[in-house]
Amino acid sequence: MNGKYLQQKRQIEIKTATYSPVTDVAAFRKFALFTTNLGLALPEIPLACHLSEFRRAIVNRQLCFLDEECFGEVSWSWSNDGMLDVESLKSRPAIIATFHVGSYRFINHLLVRNGVPIALLVSDTVKERQGADFLSQASAVGDGAFCTLISADHPMVGLRILRALKKGITVVGYLDGNRGAPAQQHVHRLPFLGLDIRVRTGLAHLARRGRVPLHGVLSRRHADGRIEIWKSRSFYETPVSVREVTPAAATGLLYNDLTNIIREEPWQWDQWYYLHETFLTD
Repeated sequence: MNGKYLQQKRQIEIKTATYSPVTDVAAFRKFALFTTNLGLALPEIPLACHLSEFRRAIVNRQLCFLDEECFGEVSWSWSNDGMLDVESLKSRPAIIATFHVGSYRFINHLLVRNGVPIALLVSDTVKERQGADFLSQASAVGDGAFCTLISADHPMVGLRILRALKKGITVVGYLDGNRGAPAQQHVHRLPFLGLDIRVRTGLAHLARRGRVPLHGVLSRRHADGRIEIWKSRSFYETPVSVREVTPAAATGLLYNDLTNIIREEPWQWDQWYYLHETFLTD
């Protein structure tokens, strides 16, 4: 890793070590959401450990943006348990189903920098606040790759995804963003940690309908700063799997892969602040 990156990483870690929900109003609001939702989903974690998990979660989020800014300086590797065939995406687009875990913005830049054109699904809020910066970074890569943004909140989002796939563009979406068109036909209940949650299965449905692979890809941050990218599983690569695996089943298995990381290291997941309103609200 580059010395400048490591220095900035260390500064983030030092600053966050004293981040206190007692003396900082913004920190209090974030911690209140974090500890409440963590307690609901993983009640076996002692309350005394919540503050340290919270601080590590804050560090992880800030490092996600640093990783994006200093992409070429970050040490990363594919997991021995699963590597995505990036080259195949140039001739056969797919839907990448990922999560807000580990260095969750890293996979987007990894694809673009390897020459894979992508369409990134984002909420209207993210598009407004961060869209221009991401597109600017992606356009600087060159090599014929590019990134476009698709609003996950648009009523015709499904059609836009299918159109992108037909143009040879791989679509990247965050399953745990749990957003989509208002219709409820692709909402499914499944067990998640200590809860039953409502999740959208639209990405899996569109992959099967569009006859393209659905790849589950997750990121994990290690203590030494190294980022590990894991292709956990793939669906709909063959006509047989299209018939045998339902979108609900595929989505459930991908969430199972996410829980394998969260149970061991809850701080890796960035959605603790939104669990109640994103997954538990009818």
